[in-house]
Amino acid sequence: MTTETPPQLHSHYYLHNFLKLCQAVENQYLDILAPDERNFLRQFQSLDQPAQCLYVRLISRVGPWFRVSKLAYPEIIGLGLGPG
Repeated sequence: MTTETPPQLHSHYYLHNFLKLCQAVENQYLDILAPDERNFLRQFQSLDQPAQCLYVRLISRVGPWFRVSKLAYPEIIGLGLGPG
């Protein structure tokens, strides 16, 4: 029995996927988005990369409560959550 090596994902794969989703929504549905939805897209795009990464990480968590001490994302530099 051979075990396959799991694919190596880019450290920011989740952000890249979220940005692709946002771009697809903008390209196809911008005319039907509510003003607050368009504003969200604009504000999200204006964030720096570490802040975008943190946002996407937090919205993908399950449950309304989580411990700040469990927020350990080494790829997010500059927000006090990883090395550096």
